[in-house]
Amino acid sequence: MSEPIEFEATRDRAYAARLMAQSAPEWRAWVRGLAGVLLLAAALGLVAGGWGVVAALLVLGVAASLVYYTSGRPTVRRLPEHWFAPRRYTITDESVSVSQPMGSATYRWDIFRQARETPDAVVLEIPPGILLDLPVAAMTAGQLDRVRAILRARDLVRPRSGTMAG
Repeated sequence: MSEPIEFEATRDRAYAARLMAQSAPEWRAWVRGLAGVLLLAAALGLVAGGWGVVAALLVLGVAASLVYYTSGRPTVRRLPEHWFAPRRYTITDESVSVSQPMGSATYRWDIFRQARETPDAVVLEIPPGILLDLPVAAMTAGQLDRVRAILRARDLVRPRSGTMAG
């Protein structure tokens, strides 16, 4: 057994917004594509003039709403304050532990369905869709490499879930 990987992180609202925006990238891409089509329709309505301008403004409102709701910001506004509390992470070959002022939890690796890496976090998924994030900025390069190796050894990296370097 190797030494545990230990690090601390405090997540802020900007991190949370990026993390939420990066979750479920497949459906977010479709919705943003739809927003792009709506913007094109709005531009055509503006060029047409008359009632086309009114329709264009309505379509612009719908497109703006789609972009806003896929940004992750509405979800971040509903997060409880303890989500932003300082956390201590301990990762071993057997489990991941997270401690914060409200309590702690330890998860065995076999509970996770898959993992993916975003620019901000290694995201572990527990069925049915519960996510545990490991902030990348809080880890050293060596720690991140070890986390990637554990994930590969546990066969948690899936082709559709992002790429894990190393």
